[in-house]
This record gives sequence, structure tokens and C-alpha cells, in this order.
Amino acid sequence: MRTFSYCRVSTTEQTTENQIIAIRQKGYEVNDARTISETISGSVEATKREKFKM
Repeated sequence: MRTFSYCRVSTTEQTTENQIIAIRQKGYEVNDARTISETISGSVEATKREKFKM
């Protein structure tokens, strides 16, 4: 089974690194190539987020 992760923050001052660490600490092995990170406001609908659609 393949696992993908989608991490999002809403400002350029934030990073998704803590989210990735938390996913891995829960026991998931997520390949960096299957991790999608995006900086976009949460007020933007998911279907309108470029990387979420990937």
C-alpha cells in the first residue's frame, strides 16, 4: 500500500516540516516523493488548491 501526505500551511513564515514529523511519528513511512506541501490560505477551497488536486 502506498501512503501519500498533503501538508498545508497558510503563511510563508510557517513550514510543513512539523506535520511531516508528526505523520512519521505515528508510524507511517512516507516517501519524500509522495509528500505534497503547499502554502495557501485555508479559506481557499481544497478543489481550488493546485497541489491538493495533484
